[in-house]
Amino acid sequence: MAFSSCSRKNNNLSTKVLHIGKFYHPHPGGIETFMRDLLVALADESVQTLALVHAHRRADELGCSGRELDGDVQVRRVPCFGSVLYAPVSPSFLSWLDNAIDDFKPDLLHLHLPNTSAFWALASGRARSIPWVVHWHADVITPVTQRKLGLAYRIYQPLEHAILRGARAIVATSPPYLANSTPLQAVKDRCQVIPLGLNTTRFSPGLAEVSAWAGRTWGNASLRVFALGRLAHYKGFQHLIEATAHLGDVQVLIAGKGEEQDFLQREILRHGVANKVRLLGYVDDDHAHALMATCDVFCLPSVEKTEAFGMVLLEAMAFSRPIVASRLDDSGVGWVVQDGITGLLAQPGSAADLAEKILAAANRPELGIAGRRRLDVEFAIDRVAKQMASAYQGVLDAPKM
Repeated sequence: MAFSSCSRKNNNLSTKVLHIGKFYHPHPGGIETFMRDLLVALADESVQTLALVHAHRRADELGCSGRELDGDVQVRRVPCFGSVLYAPVSPSFLSWLDNAIDDFKPDLLHLHLPNTSAFWALASGRARSIPWVVHWHADVITPVTQRKLGLAYRIYQPLEHAILRGARAIVATSPPYLANSTPLQAVKDRCQVIPLGLNTTRFSPGLAEVSAWAGRTWGNASLRVFALGRLAHYKGFQHLIEATAHLGDVQVLIAGKGEEQDFLQREILRHGVANKVRLLGYVDDDHAHALMATCDVFCLPSVEKTEAFGMVLLEAMAFSRPIVASRLDDSGVGWVVQDGITGLLAQPGSAADLAEKILAAANRPELGIAGRRRLDVEFAIDRVAKQMASAYQGVLDAPKM
């Protein structure tokens, strides 16, 4: 299976980097979106890449080899038997890792964490012989309500520490996250900040069919609020639902699927806003972008730093949408969204403040214009790829440990 879009040709590729991640496009998710954009853009920086990830569909849908070519990017999807506590179950990952190293002969490993399968690098002699870079996307947060997750994290935390100790360089995605991440404090001397980035050239929200669908989906409300993400506890969508009760003629659309869907549907009924809020379920990129392009405000009401960066914020910036997000001081969200400049920040978990900020943002279209400028300057994927290629070269040029 090959993806013809986003292909860039460079006949002078000199550095080979094997990326180890959870999943890869078309699996939905911010890290998956970024990983694909980054790997495609790295080709223009003379970096050849292979992504070793977990399969997210049945083997007969992938093809028997689990190998694909996405433009210039090689992709290998390891068979996966579901997940336990958000960790993919993939017993053959180690052998696939060793085979990928034998075939691809990478100069570097790039480990995207959190991802328990990255720990197989500690068990592979081949992997240990190659320098690696750790991309720290987020700490593992263990809410008191998820006791099993907390227990599992205590068990594998030593492996996480070992991965960080073995890294030649560690990439954090924002200055606040680097400053507030507990696991990174012991290895701060090897950390650097490179933000996530976005390739806006693949957006196509103007397609007639999806534009018409977006218009029908919004209806006739005078205020359109869009939210997008996995329906998980840390996303705080229940507070957006409650905030809707404080708003007048509004239509709130929440796109995504996840374990909180039934709870959120009950919240809609409890607050009496069934005529104002809709859960759309999974929406593909084209339809999500059509809704993004036609909303008045984009809202990300997350309540904890599991929302480490908010890739979806960059998508909202791409469409010059005013943003309302949560003021998460220990996360990158409040760094990506500059309060009063590119968006407005609300008190986490406060439905009243969220409603107030949504109404204010809807009357300030200049926030969206400033957000687009910030995206083009700080978060363009080509700029991020240059920074990453420089980080790779720094590791390769450094004396061996």
